[in-house]
Amino acid sequence: TGNGGCFFIEEENAVILIFNSTFSYNYAAVHGGVMYMGSSGSVEISHSEFYTNSALEGTGGLMSSFGMVQLMLQHSVVHGHSADIGGVFYSSTTNLQGSEDRLFKSSYVLMDSVLQDNQAYGDGGMLMAGKAVLVQVFNCHVAANTCSQGEGGALYISVDGGLEMLDSQLHNN
Repeated sequence: TGNGGCFFIEEENAVILIFNSTFSYNYAAVHGGVMYMGSSGSVEISHSEFYTNSALEGTGGLMSSFGMVQLMLQHSVVHGHSADIGGVFYSSTTNLQGSEDRLFKSSYVLMDSVLQDNQAYGDGGMLMAGKAVLVQVFNCHVAANTCSQGEGGALYISVDGGLEMLDSQLHNN
């Protein structure tokens, strides 16, 4: 598929809930090896496993979002993903209109999860957060994520972005 190996979501204010699920060996030719979100919405992922998903020539081996997206990933394992940019997650809010009153337009909250052995060719071996994206990492194990030709082996936080981290282990990134 071009975008969204499993899910292609364009619905404004979409609500996506994923619980107790496994996604493996899915791919997209361009964006979002598992999920592509082209609009605003929320995604909650809990107690799930993601293995070896990829965006072959684009962004987000697991998920690419191009709108105001609130992501919550908790109690999950993410392993072996790849993409050109943002090995697991890619978030872009660059082209959003009408939301200038919000400091952060999107948020990615990662809690009680393992994210390891993911890779990007360019920036963000695990996560590439574009302009005005808040990334929060709580009690996570983030290891062995790499980017071969870019910046941020684990995380790349762009202009006007934010990062909050608590009780997490990052090593060999």
